[in-house]
Amino acid sequence: MKMLPGNLFLVVALSISLTAPAQDTASFEEPRRLYEDTVSYFIRKLMKHSDDTVIRFIVDYSYHDSLPQLGKIEFATVQYILHRSGGRAWAYKFIDHRSLRTWEFAMSAPLPFHDEDFFTWLHCQISLIQTEEIAPFVTRIITPKKLPIYERFSASHQSYCRIQWITRQKEIEKWIKEDDLLQEYRNKLPNLNYEYNTHTKLYQLFKRLEQHGKTLDWQFVFPVIKSINH
Repeated sequence: MKMLPGNLFLVVALSISLTAPAQDTASFEEPRRLYEDTVSYFIRKLMKHSDDTVIRFIVDYSYHDSLPQLGKIEFATVQYILHRSGGRAWAYKFIDHRSLRTWEFAMSAPLPFHDEDFFTWLHCQISLIQTEEIAPFVTRIITPKKLPIYERFSASHQSYCRIQWITRQKEIEKWIKEDDLLQEYRNKLPNLNYEYNTHTKLYQLFKRLEQHGKTLDWQFVFPVIKSINH
């Protein structure tokens, strides 16, 4: 029997309430494991009943960011799950929000995802995406002696994202350092690899997922929120 998105959401939500540790005894390691186990369990349940596609888009945020539903944050990991099955698609969002005092886990209800062209495009491009990598941010600095030096740029606070393409037959995973996608840093340091990166299908996949996240963010509803004080 195939499980509908709403029913699967209720099953996972119930598992959170049954397994979540008590607030006065839990360390932060326990909720972190709960978060990862819950998302992994959720994806396994999706794939158990379908040989179609799951896209997992994971983004890390740090103290200078502001997120929908959270506002200003200290550290957070956001996961978008896109699931296509039987000609229909659904979007989900998971949030793992951490501060020095509090840990919060939030899971959204399913949201219809209507961009069928996205999955058609991805199906055609996934073999090429599998072979691609984003080139590092490399810039050129002129020394006092007028000699060019090429250096790899890396910000003090680095953010990474992870993209997974999952079917019952295969799984592809790509890591991207978001600094490498910049055209320049603070209007001073140009990224010599920017032009190359923008022509990769991996870059285009990242931008499409990023745009979908921004479009859907304010539509997500979070019936499941677990908060633990440290």
